[in-house]
Amino acid sequence: MFDEHSGPREAAGIKTIYVGNEIENPNKVHIVMETPAADTMQKFMQNPENAKVIAESGHKQETTVMSVCSD
Repeated sequence: MFDEHSGPREAAGIKTIYVGNEIENPNKVHIVMETPAADTMQKFMQNPENAKVIAESGHKQETTVMSVCSD
């Protein structure tokens, strides 16, 4: 579902750099994204339409850990 929802992410200016899961825990996914502003991803995930798709994918938003990095 992550790949199928790429259009709305791209429209929000979110670029996916890397997606992969841990070898020991295939249910734990790591994603690296580039965004135009630090709060872009949070706003994207809180949008009701996006939140619905995220919930339907089985992802639990309360388990999300975000780290904001600079160049």
